[in-house]
Amino acid sequence: PNNHGFWSEYDYPLRPGNDDSYIVGVFGGSVAQWLAVQAGEYFRRKLAGLPELEGRQVHVVNFAIGGFKQPQQLQVLSYFMAIGQSFDLVVNLDGFNEVVLPVVENFPQGIHFSMPRSYPKVVSSITSIADEAMFDWLDHGLKLREKINHWANMSNLRFSAVYYLASTALHSRYQGLHDEHMRSSPEISGAERNVFFALASAEEGFERYQQKTRMTDLWVQSSLLMRDLAEQNGAMYLHVLQPNQYHSAKTFSARERLIAFKPRHPYSRAVKEMYPVLLKKSSGLTSEGVNFLDATPVFDDVEETLYVDSCCHYNDKGNRI
Repeated sequence: PNNHGFWSEYDYPLRPGNDDSYIVGVFGGSVAQWLAVQAGEYFRRKLAGLPELEGRQVHVVNFAIGGFKQPQQLQVLSYFMAIGQSFDLVVNLDGFNEVVLPVVENFPQGIHFSMPRSYPKVVSSITSIADEAMFDWLDHGLKLREKINHWANMSNLRFSAVYYLASTALHSRYQGLHDEHMRSSPEISGAERNVFFALASAEEGFERYQQKTRMTDLWVQSSLLMRDLAEQNGAMYLHVLQPNQYHSAKTFSARERLIAFKPRHPYSRAVKEMYPVLLKKSSGLTSEGVNFLDATPVFDDVEETLYVDSCCHYNDKGNRI
């Protein structure tokens, strides 16, 4: 990670020191992060090959972190612009975290849908009120995520059928353990809630379906504000709805079905219910002049394996596509 905790070869703000640079900022959660990290060089070459960018030095720069959801992308963009980061193109690849994480994590804990993932625990863990259970919970979650990434990579290596089956089984096991771990965080006491205004509770008197409507409205409004910030500072803005296996017409390989689908996964239910809402709400973005791309069909004609877990992530070819 760089000086601001992002996976990047550059410290931020990036100032190339020449007038021919073309800076592309990629914003979002882990899918956007791995797009920038795994396919960043491919993306850079594709852009550099455009006639409009002939002679420009293209930089694809990661401003995404796993678990980020709106309004975090908006906050990241405004923060880095405020400290002097310039952009020529802002790409916001999101949608999944915005509809899944509030439903699976925020609502059950009584936390407002706009609050970041696991935010009560993150905030509490860096204050004097943190306890050992809190640190253990955060540490164990990171270790499980490391194991998931390790076995996802191992399952893509073609040593033997037996090795593939073993690595796939281990990947699936650690993914399940991680999902369960994220749903069983330590209890938040009333005293912890009151230390920071940021630990906002869900709005009293609002039914869950109303909260879901409000969270998709937040997605739209955050994108409009990102567009305004980008364009007012001389950058183009592109908003992309990320593909996901639970909202897809793709023909999945047998291997991919084993990796990418988990029976009764809570993410599956949230995506199936809320992705159609995002697509409906996206018409409001396009009517406001936002460059919006529905990327959910981009894998429809690809039969080979692209997904690497039961959440949302793609292998190298998936990221290039």
